[in-house]
Amino acid sequence: MKVKVASINPTKIKAVEEVLYYYYGRNGRSLKVFDGVDEFNRKISLWSRGIGPFYENEDHLRIVTESEARESYSEEFLFSVAVEEGFIPFASGVISKYFYTQCAVVYNGQRVIGVGFGQKIEPPKRFIDRLKELKSLRSDKSNLDELQEKANIEFLLHEETGIPGANRTFGMIGLLSDNYQDRLDYIKGTVACAIAPRFSKPYRHKEINKK
Repeated sequence: MKVKVASINPTKIKAVEEVLYYYYGRNGRSLKVFDGVDEFNRKISLWSRGIGPFYENEDHLRIVTESEARESYSEEFLFSVAVEEGFIPFASGVISKYFYTQCAVVYNGQRVIGVGFGQKIEPPKRFIDRLKELKSLRSDKSNLDELQEKANIEFLLHEETGIPGANRTFGMIGLLSDNYQDRLDYIKGTVACAIAPRFSKPYRHKEINKK
């Protein structure tokens, strides 16, 4: 089985590999997971169109994640998996009125066969204020370097921690939980919620599993 991940982020790729191994590869069946598009350049494309890291609701985040899964898919693969993160308004929140979450989508070339969401956590208000400030940079398309450098969650985490690449190691969930929630395990949980309908016993019926 060959699967495409809509990312070159090693943590996301490892998460998909481990989830698929649990459901499929541990029985000795052949499993190969391939990376996809340059995630940074893809995100710049999204940001330049005003998409992310804020989304109107969970369905908005799902739609964007699904588009990534569709764009990364090609016929040589059984399916593609995309994982995206963002902040969604949370009216009953008590800190920032937003929650952070992730979405995973599985696409088999014909239709979406799985959608999953990660746990939700409300970030500090200063995170939201700073991200909104950074997002305002996007209105000035003349300074692409500044857009690439700053208009994203990666920059915020670097700014908060002083650690380059913090979003690819412990990530937003690791920072907000003081590393109680491991980034890899968090992504695995999100991906498992999307992939389980293809492999887990309660879902084994023709409609779900038909390619």
